[in-house]
Amino acid sequence: MNYLTEERKDALAAEYVLGTLHGAARSRFQRLMREHAEIRERVYYWERTLAPMTERLLDAVPSPQLLRKIQLRLGHLPEAANDTEDAIEHAAEEAAANTNWGWLAALSTAAMLVLAVLLVMPGKQGAVPLAQQIAIIQNAQQQPLWLLELSDDVLHVQATAAVEQSADHDYELWIVAADGRAPISLGVVPESGVLDVPRHDAFDNLQIAALAISLEQPGGSVTGLPGQVLYTATLTTL
Repeated sequence: MNYLTEERKDALAAEYVLGTLHGAARSRFQRLMREHAEIRERVYYWERTLAPMTERLLDAVPSPQLLRKIQLRLGHLPEAANDTEDAIEHAAEEAAANTNWGWLAALSTAAMLVLAVLLVMPGKQGAVPLAQQIAIIQNAQQQPLWLLELSDDVLHVQATAAVEQSADHDYELWIVAADGRAPISLGVVPESGVLDVPRHDAFDNLQIAALAISLEQPGGSVTGLPGQVLYTATLTTL
């Protein structure tokens, strides 16, 4: 199998970051990472792409039994304490005292943090709007600039550190309809941090060809139409 095709590199890098690549396949991929810089770049890309998702998750304290299972899987439970109830209770007390879960810092990627937190908080997932569609706005170097998540009620816009910030301009987000009508503004997007935009009716009533980011004067477009279009992306249904 040729692991160096663009499609294969991207798929394997995503699986590696998500933690779904196991056993011999994971070992082979780690060897390829050491040998090929372009594979390391794809892994880095997926880590940066998925990392913003972790910022919206709520802290939770796992039960002692579940905490022990997670720590055993991660190799963070001392060998001498593996089979003692005292060690389990001690680990649970430490987790309760530290809602940031310091032991999670050893996870290799932000995507693994997503999976670990979701595993221990099934009752709280409803507190975060469930994304139905996502889009990633990237620059020419394929660096993620904004992560867009569309749920039932809102469009969640997350800026990354790669967004160029300036007081001289703003970035505006547009819906590009497939029928050729004028683009529909969704407003100015943040150059850092996050913004929740109420879900526009166009997401339900139009076939959407793309989402676009334009460069505008401070405050956004004054004509009702995009200025210089810098980036586009398509929505992907989950």
